[in-house]
Amino acid sequence: MHSLVHHQTAIYDAHFNDKMQAAIKLIVPHGLSGSQRLNIYRNNTFITLTEALSITFPVINKLVGNDFFAYMASEFIKENPPLQGPLFEYGDLLSDFLDQFEPVASLPYLRDVATLEWAINVAYHAGDATPLSAQGLSHIAEEEFAELKFSPHPSICLITSDFPIHEIWHGNQSDGNMDEIDLGDDVNVVVIRPSETVEIHQINPSTARFLKSLIQGQNIEEAYKVTMALYPDIDPAKTMITILAMGSFVTIKN
Repeated sequence: MHSLVHHQTAIYDAHFNDKMQAAIKLIVPHGLSGSQRLNIYRNNTFITLTEALSITFPVINKLVGNDFFAYMASEFIKENPPLQGPLFEYGDLLSDFLDQFEPVASLPYLRDVATLEWAINVAYHAGDATPLSAQGLSHIAEEEFAELKFSPHPSICLITSDFPIHEIWHGNQSDGNMDEIDLGDDVNVVVIRPSETVEIHQINPSTARFLKSLIQGQNIEEAYKVTMALYPDIDPAKTMITILAMGSFVTIKN
């Protein structure tokens, strides 16, 4: 008698690796052959996963159209079958897949739009946390401020793109016109859910560089030096106020 793992592997291979024979031997025909039953089950699996992807990536779906999205999703599923149960956790590799998917080579912004939509999904499902406010730093002595390090909000994601993904995403929440969007505009976007609603903020390059350094664990002085080398005109006080206003951090690290 074969083990449960053997049975599961056989069904998995039939679904995602086009290896049907081992699974067919496990099925008792009853009105339909083993291969017919497997194909029905496989088709239902692909339909379910495609629907899950379309929910997580509605703008990608809109940009390419339902029929092409279904084809694209099928190819993605074959190469990247789900490894975990919850469907909202499926799709993290779609942006990398789109970057290599030849049929969408003429739409180079799709990868970063997918990155944005995945960040929105992650932020929505991230744990709740109360953001650190500017008032929360009022007790810090001025001479200690430069050494401060922060714990990022669990929902935060900073995205830098060569394309105006913020405008593309907003423009496709309704009947937007892509012709009105200048695809030559690069952008820095913060995705975060400081309370109940996921927010998307477009920030300038110096703020993005400063925030990135803080998220990576540098203290304020270190982040300022790195940012100032690239953006000499940065105002660290105003930049810090902007970062805190978005709810970027939850605590001061010890």
